[in-house]
Amino acid sequence: MRKLKVYLDTSVISYLSQEDAPERMKDTLELWKDFVNGKYDVYLSQVTLDEIEKCSESKRNKLYDYLSDIEYTKLEINEEIVELAQKIIDMGILRPKSFDDVLLESEG
Repeated sequence: MRKLKVYLDTSVISYLSQEDAPERMKDTLELWKDFVNGKYDVYLSQVTLDEIEKCSESKRNKLYDYLSDIEYTKLEINEEIVELAQKIIDMGILRPKSFDDVLLESEG
């Protein structure tokens, strides 16, 4: 049986310790157990890792600790992905401020 593929962006990982959103935190922790147990093929991008790097040291360390508990594939951004993202922006589907989000969607 094939596993479902799941793309994680920074907000999903952040919800693992989002105490001001207890319901989302609880749901995300439950889902994370499935990731730890290998139920899904997990993917994240360099954009997500770059966003984690911008977090405070304590939050960054916490997020990396969570990531160390799971297996994931890092998606690389290449020239083709950047060109596709730019076309989506040029077509007006999303605004230029959403460029990183478009890159994430194009990678998947």
